[in-house]
Amino acid sequence: MSGSDLRSLERRMTALETQNRQLRRGLALAVTAALALPVLAAFTPLGQLQDPVDAPQAAVPEVVVPEVVEELRARRLVLVDERGEERVVAGVDAKNTARLTIHDDAGTERVRIGVDARAAFALLRDEQGRKRVGMACDAFPHLMLLDSHQKQRIHASVGITEAPSLLFLNQRGDFTLGMGLDADGAVWRRPAAQGAGDAVEPEGSAVPPANDDRRQPGEPEAGSSSGKR
Repeated sequence: MSGSDLRSLERRMTALETQNRQLRRGLALAVTAALALPVLAAFTPLGQLQDPVDAPQAAVPEVVVPEVVEELRARRLVLVDERGEERVVAGVDAKNTARLTIHDDAGTERVRIGVDARAAFALLRDEQGRKRVGMACDAFPHLMLLDSHQKQRIHASVGITEAPSLLFLNQRGDFTLGMGLDADGAVWRRPAAQGAGDAVEPEGSAVPPANDDRRQPGEPEAGSSSGKR
């Protein structure tokens, strides 16, 4: 065998040994992977082994649209504060008077608005629950201011002649001073100014007599609650 043949044989032997080493390494990796797969599967949650396509998707929050109530029917509606105390009460009573009352933080009725058989009315009370301002509109509009004894002291109105009048009353409720316009637009005053003669209050001023003991519009009947709940 010549020298060139020996060198060729050595190269082939070297190549075979290299391939043999690569095969052994590949076989070792394959065996290791085959042994590791069951171990990994045993410690991997089932959900993580699912195909990403089949995995459950994150839930999309549902947008809740509040339902709109087109009509609400009730005989009485009560709004309360965070303590459960009544602050606003709306309703229709046994006499068919529709009213809305508003109470302050102490529970005192301060505002009353409504419509009874005689007129539409509004009544404002002070912190002690005393009536101080009254408004009413029957055939004519009225504005009444009361003192701390709940006596009417000022009464403004527009009467049947479409003329305005402003009346002042004393502590007994007697009419003592008044002024306004008559149907022709002339100014009147009672008592008359000095030297102006005896001016007379025009007819149809829509002002009740000073001694009229009728209750104010919206005022509860005698014996009923007058302010506190």
